[in-house]
Amino acid sequence: MPQTVNGVGTHYYGKKNTQVRHGVCHSCGHEVDLMSYDTGLYVVVLFIPVIPLGKKRIVDYCPRCTKHYVVPLKKWQQQHAETLDQVDEQLRQQADDPEELKEAIGHLLFLREEKLFEQAAQIVTERHNDNVELLILTGRGYLFFNKSHEAERFFRMSLDIGDDPEIKELLACLLIGQEKPDQAHLYLQHILQQRLTGKVGHLIYLAQGYQAIGEHQKALDVLDQAEMLGALTGSNKGVYKKTRKTAERYLMTSRPIGRKAFKKSPQFVPVPPKPVSRTIKYGLPALVLIALAVYLFAVSYIGRDRTVYFVNGLDRAYSVLVNNRKVVLDPMRAIPVSVAEGPLAIKPTGEGPAIPEFTCEIHTPFLIRPFVNRTWVVNPDQTAPLLWEKIWYAVRVSEAPESEEKVYVGQTFYSFKGIDYAFREFPDEIQIEKKREARYGLRVLNEPELQEHMIDIVSDYLGPDAAVDFVVHHMLYEPENPDHLYMLYSIATPEQFIRAVRHGLDAEPVRIEWHRLYQQTCELGEPEHDLETEYRVRLNKEPENPVLQYLYGRALTDPIEAEQWFLKSTKGNTPCAYGYAALSFYQLMQGKYEQALEWINKAVLLSPENGSFDYTRFETFKALEQWDDALEHCNRRIAQDANDLNWFRERICLLGVSGKSEEARQAVTEWLEQVKTELEDSDSSGLLFVEKWIRSRLAYAEQDLRIFANLTSEASMPTYRLEHVVSSGKPADPNLVELLEDPFEHLLLYVYESRRGNPEQAVLFLDKSIDLLEKSYREQKEYSRYLVLEQGPDPSQVCLLSLHPSQKRIALAALGIRFPQDREVYFSLAERLNFDRNFPYLYLQKLFQEAGTGP
Repeated sequence: MPQTVNGVGTHYYGKKNTQVRHGVCHSCGHEVDLMSYDTGLYVVVLFIPVIPLGKKRIVDYCPRCTKHYVVPLKKWQQQHAETLDQVDEQLRQQADDPEELKEAIGHLLFLREEKLFEQAAQIVTERHNDNVELLILTGRGYLFFNKSHEAERFFRMSLDIGDDPEIKELLACLLIGQEKPDQAHLYLQHILQQRLTGKVGHLIYLAQGYQAIGEHQKALDVLDQAEMLGALTGSNKGVYKKTRKTAERYLMTSRPIGRKAFKKSPQFVPVPPKPVSRTIKYGLPALVLIALAVYLFAVSYIGRDRTVYFVNGLDRAYSVLVNNRKVVLDPMRAIPVSVAEGPLAIKPTGEGPAIPEFTCEIHTPFLIRPFVNRTWVVNPDQTAPLLWEKIWYAVRVSEAPESEEKVYVGQTFYSFKGIDYAFREFPDEIQIEKKREARYGLRVLNEPELQEHMIDIVSDYLGPDAAVDFVVHHMLYEPENPDHLYMLYSIATPEQFIRAVRHGLDAEPVRIEWHRLYQQTCELGEPEHDLETEYRVRLNKEPENPVLQYLYGRALTDPIEAEQWFLKSTKGNTPCAYGYAALSFYQLMQGKYEQALEWINKAVLLSPENGSFDYTRFETFKALEQWDDALEHCNRRIAQDANDLNWFRERICLLGVSGKSEEARQAVTEWLEQVKTELEDSDSSGLLFVEKWIRSRLAYAEQDLRIFANLTSEASMPTYRLEHVVSSGKPADPNLVELLEDPFEHLLLYVYESRRGNPEQAVLFLDKSIDLLEKSYREQKEYSRYLVLEQGPDPSQVCLLSLHPSQKRIALAALGIRFPQDREVYFSLAERLNFDRNFPYLYLQKLFQEAGTGP
């Protein structure tokens, strides 16, 4: 221990990494705040440090008697690091071993590592809550860190398993210190029952606990019990008399006595300083004042020059005003901006998207500002996904733990702690002092290959609601981009979608795609909402607006009146392309293909980039059996996206239908070879499934049901099991009632089982289809109502309802089975609509040909 004589000798200077715990001094035995810290040992002359003798670690310094342990700092750090690594390994790999966990807890108590100890305590709670020894050790550990409530919890858990008198007494003392003597009394009953005379001090302490809350009669009762033990000797006798005298004096009052003894720890009274020379007396304070002034100036300077990163999550640049200073933000990049600590007012410049005004606060505690590591990020548009990463560097790569990642999105302001690499790459190598060390980074998640999966990434990290908000913010600032709209439509609930788009329905010019999806979603999310009235009001404001005329037609329930409004929307100088497309679709689903092609050509001419128009024309080519035009369309779409498997399937089927089977097989072979090359290390079973699937489509187009049934025989997906059943003539699996989610697949099985003479099974599929149709869109709900009628609906009205031909052909076939008296009408239109040569074309074709042999 350092000593000085007349200001000459050895002395400690400086304190770092201070830890304080409330406990009992190992030397003087007093309850005090014990300190542990890093310091330096110096040779001092007139108390001025002259020669450094080394860095030390002071352990459990007692402010009352000044006794402590001292360890060389380097040895302490080395031991600390090695022990922490060992403990970390034990907690991660051997947490299920009670003995390893005991050893780990012992190390943590020795190192005074409170946070890691709490992690170990959590492991005890979750995995070893039936191990009495571990529970007691953890409780004592919490006492070591002066956390009596947590210690109490573990002691109670141990007593729930086994009866330990020592733990009962320890728990009772904790409860008395918490002013809960009634609870403590229960845990001291064994002293009276077993007449443990050596434990009489606990009863006196209990009496003092009652005095501390003003219950003096109970204190006297406990003292009487202590006296009956007949063990009041030595120091216990004096304390007993003093406690009884106090209880009798305040018996008729409820005044708390001795409360401070249970609430406060002994206070440290500094030792008066020894006389020092004038140089020390005046020189050192002056140096301290100069150093303080320099430090305060540096702190103030740092606060005037803080870096804040501004990020833009949109696909185009825009600018904002930062405290009235213009800052240009490039898309998907972080722009560093120097600002002073304090409020940051962010405003739009009026030259880009309508970013809302907001204010954020840049702040760090003044006195410790140089030691605070903060990274601030401002994202005015709330759409930039930020990736937080924790990467480990290790001497041996095999010893490095897995990296960690988190995604942040949806806020205008972020404050991150401890970032080492802000918006820059991690270095390949760094210098480390331990076996392994972690570094933290932050960047904008803008890899091109991840963009199409960004919604899934946000949903996985933050949940589906955050993914919805992410898309909504994109829509707010980029309403002209339909990709965001359709993405929201695919991931949001009907209620979420309606709430998100309603704010944009009054925009000018009319956002036609917003309205189309809004109308469609209202049929699911708000079926009672009167769309017809809403759009009549909109049209009344601009009666000559062709887009509103078209949208009003979509809202009407009468198909004939709707067709008239569609026709009206195509008149004038600015015809609505969607009006032409709607007219085409109405002709298509009534089997009038020449008229359908005429209308859709006009729609494509007005809007050649519209994918839905293009696809309707493709469907019309197939309906008219214009195979070369359809193939040309397929080839063009495949040239745009060679990985689109659906268009490749369409091309193969068209080649098979048009008699070009060899060309189709050659295309399949080449495609499979290319896929095998690109996916050389992928799952072979998945590749085999795709191969069977594409070959089965070709077999069906060539009308080879034997090969088709064979290729679908081992499929596990419900839809392909349905295809196998219908094409092979086998009984339908009853489990398909619950597995299939498409109501038209259920209707097909209803027709199939009815034709097979299995009415009971057929009714199961019919009931399921009605239930699914009732939960769908307006036209599908109409079909569900028709199917439950006893006498059947008006066939002329049914045939006018708008459904895609691939669905309508099945619905009409089911109605023909359900109502035989109108079968000829239903089957006649269904046969015209059965132009798609994909499944179930062949089955329906056979059904219609055998229409006279009903069940």
